[in-house]
Amino acid sequence: MIEPTSQPVTTSPRQSEEAQGRFIKILESTTDLVLMADGHGRTLYVNKAGREMLGWGADDAPERIPISEVLPPWAYAIVSEHAMPTAFANGSWSGETALLTRSGKEIPVLQVLLAHTGKDNEVEFFSTICRDISERKQKEVEQIEWSNRYDAAIRASGQALFDWDSTTGGISYAGALHRVTGYEPEELSGGLAQLRSIIHPDDQEILDTAVEDAISMREGIRSEFRLSRKDGREITVKMEGRFFIDRQGRIGRMVGFLSDVTAERIYERGVQLAQERLEQSVAERTKELKQAYTELQESARQQEAVARLGQLALEGVPIAELMTEAVDVIRSALHAECASVNEWHPEVDGFLCNAHAGWPMGPALAETQAGTRSQSGYTIMTGLPVMVADYETEMRFVPSEACRVAAIRSALTTPIHAGKLPFGVLGAFSTKKNAFGPEDISFLQNVSNILSAAVQRLRAEETAHRAQGEAEAANRAKSEFLSRMSHELRTPLNAILGFSQLLEMEEHNERQAESIDHIARAGRNLLTLINEVLDIARLDSGRIKIEHEPVEIAPLLEELAAYSQSLAGPLGVSIRFTEPQVKNPVVIGDRERLKQIFLNLLSNAVKYNRPDGVVTITIAPGGDDYWKISVTDTGPGIPAECLSLLFVPFERLGQKEGGTEGGTGLGLTLCQRLVKALEGRIGVSSTIGVGSTFWVELPALLSVNVAAVPEASISAPATPAADTEKKVRTLLYVEDDLANLSLLERIIETRKDLKCVACVRGGQAMALAREHQPALILLDLNLPDMPGEALFAELKADPQTSQIPVVVVTGEMNSDRSENLLRDGAVAILAKPYRIQDFFKMIDAHAKV
Repeated sequence: MIEPTSQPVTTSPRQSEEAQGRFIKILESTTDLVLMADGHGRTLYVNKAGREMLGWGADDAPERIPISEVLPPWAYAIVSEHAMPTAFANGSWSGETALLTRSGKEIPVLQVLLAHTGKDNEVEFFSTICRDISERKQKEVEQIEWSNRYDAAIRASGQALFDWDSTTGGISYAGALHRVTGYEPEELSGGLAQLRSIIHPDDQEILDTAVEDAISMREGIRSEFRLSRKDGREITVKMEGRFFIDRQGRIGRMVGFLSDVTAERIYERGVQLAQERLEQSVAERTKELKQAYTELQESARQQEAVARLGQLALEGVPIAELMTEAVDVIRSALHAECASVNEWHPEVDGFLCNAHAGWPMGPALAETQAGTRSQSGYTIMTGLPVMVADYETEMRFVPSEACRVAAIRSALTTPIHAGKLPFGVLGAFSTKKNAFGPEDISFLQNVSNILSAAVQRLRAEETAHRAQGEAEAANRAKSEFLSRMSHELRTPLNAILGFSQLLEMEEHNERQAESIDHIARAGRNLLTLINEVLDIARLDSGRIKIEHEPVEIAPLLEELAAYSQSLAGPLGVSIRFTEPQVKNPVVIGDRERLKQIFLNLLSNAVKYNRPDGVVTITIAPGGDDYWKISVTDTGPGIPAECLSLLFVPFERLGQKEGGTEGGTGLGLTLCQRLVKALEGRIGVSSTIGVGSTFWVELPALLSVNVAAVPEASISAPATPAADTEKKVRTLLYVEDDLANLSLLERIIETRKDLKCVACVRGGQAMALAREHQPALILLDLNLPDMPGEALFAELKADPQTSQIPVVVVTGEMNSDRSENLLRDGAVAILAKPYRIQDFFKMIDAHAKV
């Protein structure tokens, strides 16, 4: 055990041992390294903390180990060359060194070295205490590294860091001072005065004011000034800094940056100049756009005015009002004082004013000369728009008197075309020089085009009106002709068919019967031809009446089939009606015309069938909400090349050789036109040797109340009324045709309960009606002394005859005359030619008993 001191003791051995134990205990409990070594540098003692710090184990004996092994070479050099001599001379030394662990790691320490001397003042041993300062050293290294990085960042940013001590006035610099000013920090070490010396004289006050404001307001400093670099170049520097307050509340220091913003200010100035130029350009462009916008607005107003004028023209405003509106539009849109429409009259070689606005002398506008004696005349001559900038220098024509009186300086005119010859001239006039531009020509031409279209429309309407009047007159003449022809043809035919019916009712031999049959058949064929020709003519002229009402088609076709079977039976042809799958199909059509169409088709299907053939009627859904009705026969068929001729008038493709079944060739033509009038479709398909199918598609009524649909009815052939014991009734027959008078008398003779009184003139009829008070008056409309309507009116106006029923007898089918008399009180219409059975049925229904 090495004694820790060489001083003599006066204590007892026991006390000495106790003190030494306490000292050793203290050394072992400390956390710092405690080491003792002799004068030659060999270790004598290392405490527990020291052994752990050096990495020694519990079994390691540190005695006599040279201290050079526990110190790095550089630290040993400090200790041996400096620390130990100092401690010998002064008694102690302290400083920073390092320890070297057994693993070779250096531990930085704060070391205190003490020299212990004996009585002869020689060193007996050294003791040292070492404290581990690794953590502090790490922080110092980090701080140094951070400081180095900060300084590098400042330098990289191109800024100079300044630190100004406000109490001393000294300024220290760091960062890129040389880059900014060209000076080294020591060259500007004179403080604020040295900095002011390189600042532009005009800007020194800026710096002073900024410093004073920062000190007084205790806020950061922000200033910008010019200074001269060391190379003489002038730059703009920005100073930014912040003051630090000491514990007494005084401003102690200010730290900040100096940065060269010359390039930025040059750029900003360039941007400012560019901005100013841009603003100037924008202002100029805005002015141009404003002007363009004004022009666009003006153009929009003109277009709107043209559109409004065009709308008025489309609405059919009278031409005079349209022209008046046009001159008002021109004055407003072109800012003209005057405007006018002058119509050209070539027969007087001049113009008459149709519309004007703004002129101080209206009557003087009434006549304007043609040719070069006015601008309107010159415009008609050229056929092009004419613009005058200044009337005082105009040499092409002589200004009109109206322009001279109105002091017109500028004018714009354009022709109004209307077919081969121009209608006139449209003009705008101003008292200002150069009042109109090229764009105004387009506007004026647009207005002129509207007026031109209106004038042409007016002329076309006048022409169409005249043509319509002529067409209506021709149509009336045609209708009157048809009506007259209908009467003139049916009246003698009535006699032919009537007498043939009477002959059929009498006894006759076989040859007479054959002759009577030929007469009756020829009469019926002639009647069919007349009916078809007249119906087609009425369809073409639009005078035939077509009803559009719901018709339950199945019952109608079933009854037509039953009616046609009586005609088909003698030919050995059967007619079959197939019930439709859909219940109660309903079409939109005219019941009587549907009978006419399908009776014609059934007649053809029977006529052109083979013996023992079949006619089939079917109903099925068609396309586009239509019902399709087909009539199919089992005849020889029709060649494909002939199908297109079936609906051509007077084509009789189905006529059999040597026979007369061909008919007139008008039946299918009439069917086609009736179907078209009913808004339906008709067609045919055929196969040679198999048969043909004629089909009709009619508009379907998809939702219908069946109870509201009128029932179909087909008049069955009537039989003459049996002679019964009845009161004799007198019939008054007013008829100008002697044959028909004779026919009626012969027909009446077959009935014992009827007596006929006849006359041929209307005047006689009134007297006979008063005298005999007949049960019924049969009135023909074509009388030699008065129209039938006039006689009917007299009959109804006279109290003695007003209650006698009147039946109109006429050969004019579906005529307005007959319909008007029905509305006025006639009880029925008897159309010539008539069947005797139908005649008697009508008599029994209407004659007073």
